[in-house]
Amino acid sequence: MNFIDAHKIVHNYAGAMAKGADDNALLFRPLSYIPFQNKDKVIDAHKIFYSHMIFYNTRTQEQYEQYNNILKFLKFFVPDDIYKSVIKLVKKNKMKEASTFMSDYIDKPSYRLEEVEDYFSTMIDIKNQSLELYDKNEIKTMEDLIYNYCIRAYQHANIEYKEEYFYYFFKFDVMKDYVDDVNYIKYYHKYRDYILNNQ
Repeated sequence: MNFIDAHKIVHNYAGAMAKGADDNALLFRPLSYIPFQNKDKVIDAHKIFYSHMIFYNTRTQEQYEQYNNILKFLKFFVPDDIYKSVIKLVKKNKMKEASTFMSDYIDKPSYRLEEVEDYFSTMIDIKNQSLELYDKNEIKTMEDLIYNYCIRAYQHANIEYKEEYFYYFFKFDVMKDYVDDVNYIKYYHKYRDYILNNQ
């Protein structure tokens, strides 16, 4: 998963939350709202998205909190058959059964949220350490700084790193400048429209 893939997933998930749900579904959302129907992928995407956000300061604290507040609801995305069952219970006025079912989910911790928050703190520390090394000239170039930070972002996220991921770990404005460059087209071609339409 490169940064652009992560960016897409994070915003697809936000779109899934924005869809709303049946009035009788309580807080639940159908898992089919998420195109790939995989909660772990949503978590991994937020980690890479956050590491990029931290490095480049692309979001405000308020925006980060909005992303994190939305992520708290990931646990309420359930298989579609369960989602439909809850709606049926509420429609039949079987509120006791529906409430019991709901309380089971409310009592659960938010899906891997603590892990994401720990990762966020770790990446802030890593950024600060990296900048110190850069200031001391122990990391020679900005490219090396980005490369080293990117690798550590994947290591701490427990996501497999591929060498090509480095080329996506830039701000959109930078990628836009190289999107048609012959040396980078093999990386950016399939994401061209997405790169040009995001920031």
